[in-house]
Amino acid sequence: MRDLGYMGTIANPISAITQLGDLGVSGALYGFRNTIASMFGAKNIKLVDLGLSDISKEVAEVRPTAKLLDKMFRASGFKAIDRLGKETAINASLRKNINMVKTAKGEAAFRKKWGKFYEGEIDALVADLKNKQISDIVKFHAFNELSDVQPITMLELPQGYNMYKNGRILYALKSFTLKQLDVVRRNVVQEYAKGSKTQAIKQAALLAGYLSTANVATQTVKDLLLGRDVEVDDIPNNALWALLGVYGGNKYINDKYISKGQITDAAKDLIMPATPILDAVFEGGAELAGEDPDIAKYTRSIPVVGPLVYNWFLGGAEKYNERLAKER
Repeated sequence: MRDLGYMGTIANPISAITQLGDLGVSGALYGFRNTIASMFGAKNIKLVDLGLSDISKEVAEVRPTAKLLDKMFRASGFKAIDRLGKETAINASLRKNINMVKTAKGEAAFRKKWGKFYEGEIDALVADLKNKQISDIVKFHAFNELSDVQPITMLELPQGYNMYKNGRILYALKSFTLKQLDVVRRNVVQEYAKGSKTQAIKQAALLAGYLSTANVATQTVKDLLLGRDVEVDDIPNNALWALLGVYGGNKYINDKYISKGQITDAAKDLIMPATPILDAVFEGGAELAGEDPDIAKYTRSIPVVGPLVYNWFLGGAEKYNERLAKER
């Protein structure tokens, strides 16, 4: 069921573009220059160097449906863009750390942050960074940096996910959001509690700025590809939802439930796993049995090509633009 849920929601080129929004986190934590240079420049460390190949541990399974899902991720470009985002974050952190240990003040800050984790190996790590040597410990540190921002192993998934195997479907499409909440918890909330108030506020501003900008950009690209109207006047509102979307906010749920005071229904929609393919089969079947059936909307959940087919050929873009015009 979880694999089918992923097939019907993110195994398509439009969702693949969404992955580029991850670069906002890299920009906020590792710097704009380091992120851009790592995105377009040579990758000194690649995922394979860290023993990583799958999008996340959450989908690294051997079920037949998981294998089919993997093929769809490849065909849609989702896996390639996800790899780009991860390798960009890895190499941006590497560039930042290499520049950091060049000065005595930077080295002291690096040791303060990471010394308790590496203990006796911190000297070797700092030395290799100074010499720009991609050693095993430098690769291990790159793995740890990526683990801080993305759920790449079971260690980054919640305790409930690890303890209750049959309850893991409730985390479908939510693990990344939970990880982003964790990023804020560690870099903003905990830093503020420690007394580093200026750094915490600065980090909060950087995260808000980079995430909203990156996600507005990706959303605009997606809208253009789907034939939807793009208006400059909508950018401030879109920026707000782009930022809230990273942390679980959802304009659709807000408009459908919360704005009408239907908080319980909104909570149910957020908690229940997405099953668009199953919905299309059963609801679409019932639609066909009635008079004058309209099954166009169910094509959106077709893996790989669904969103494009629906918006380009079945009136999806027109319906969206009409709804948007009414809202304006």
